[in-house]
Amino acid sequence: MRIAFTPCTVLTLALVLLCGGCTGQTPDCLEIESLLDASAVPIPWTRGQCCTYFTPLDVPATFRGFNCSGGRVERASLALMNLKGPLPPLTNLTELELLDVTANNFTGPFPSLRGLTKLKFLYARGNNFTTFPPELPDLVALQNVQLYNNSISGPLPNLTNLTQLFVFWVDGNNLSGSVDYLLPPSLRFCRLTFGDTNPGLFTATDQVPPACLSEGQVLPNVNRPQNTASSSSKDTVKLPNWPSVIAAIVAGAVVLLAASACFVWRAWKRRKEREVKELKEPHWFFLRTAGPLGLDNSDSVEYSGPPFSVLQSYEKQAPDEMDLTPGTTVQMQSIFRDGCVPPLFPLLDQRQRH
Repeated sequence: MRIAFTPCTVLTLALVLLCGGCTGQTPDCLEIESLLDASAVPIPWTRGQCCTYFTPLDVPATFRGFNCSGGRVERASLALMNLKGPLPPLTNLTELELLDVTANNFTGPFPSLRGLTKLKFLYARGNNFTTFPPELPDLVALQNVQLYNNSISGPLPNLTNLTQLFVFWVDGNNLSGSVDYLLPPSLRFCRLTFGDTNPGLFTATDQVPPACLSEGQVLPNVNRPQNTASSSSKDTVKLPNWPSVIAAIVAGAVVLLAASACFVWRAWKRRKEREVKELKEPHWFFLRTAGPLGLDNSDSVEYSGPPFSVLQSYEKQAPDEMDLTPGTTVQMQSIFRDGCVPPLFPLLDQRQRH
């Protein structure tokens, strides 16, 4: 029997993928736990076993959790955990592909990321970092960097070697200097002066990826003269040639009426072509499934792996839902980027099948 769920109501369930190699203490977990210890934040998992920890899917905008392989942490999300003080170097987490320290209270320079050559996603917005990571230009695997709403000052680093970078958001800082020839053409989503921030940034040659001028962003060109209109008080005042003016107005009206439909249609089409849906940050649940398939940038991923185990009771809230109890196993077909899933189907045990 096929029983449908309302997609986002399903997210009130705490599901854990049945995987192997997720138990036992790992040095990577111990290093991550030192961050929580430094901020006097209680560790919400068994010490040394962070690989089994994920926040419930019904908690919005947290995305906390870890992905591990072979005892190494590959994805670490520590968003909204009230961590504070300087962030220590993370150079021992050499298998890390995603680091998320969003919306904490970290201060001071961003620490060294030396050796994190596999890092693809760096999310550190909403803190008080004062510098870029010193090795940022050398982390050539990076695809998505979000450091907006910090306290970073000074010039942009040269990121032209990051040929896979397609998201770069650094608005809401105190950046200054030229941006020419510093950003890779691979950028599809770029925020430098979004919201009228970073007023000290400028261009001298207009050598800026087009994405960095989208969403109403403006980068002043220091070599482009301002338009100034001047007139001499001694100029002779001439009366208009009214017959010519009237004829021109009539002719213009005819042309506008004849071309209006075509113009409106082309403008609408152009707007639609340029309209780009803002990229949503992937939920850890999506990344856990899409990551091994290399589909991190997709809107959704088809799932054909092992079933999921329900760890928390859930009472249906609508006619098209169903009750679930701990120990129930369910199978899903797709997982979307924001963590929502389409209908889940219960798997019947052998006694139910007969």
